[in-house]
Amino acid sequence: MGVRKFRSLEEAETAGTVDPTDPRLLERIRLLWRRATLFGRLEPARGVFKYGSVEEMNRDRERRRRPERAREDGATSRASD
Repeated sequence: MGVRKFRSLEEAETAGTVDPTDPRLLERIRLLWRRATLFGRLEPARGVFKYGSVEEMNRDRERRRRPERAREDGATSRASD
């Protein structure tokens, strides 16, 4: 999503409104829900962790994501067989 600049508060207030009769509204809502679902799959780690590097933190994050991905990959590969 791009960044938009406004010259006045009035201009900014009207820019965020969405017309409820817009035919693209359902598609926008569908995409928003899809993104929320994708980002919400990461199980938050309980407790406080101290990492030696960003790479170590990313490996831990990927390790916590793997079970969900494995279930998805298994379901899609079985469906295609």
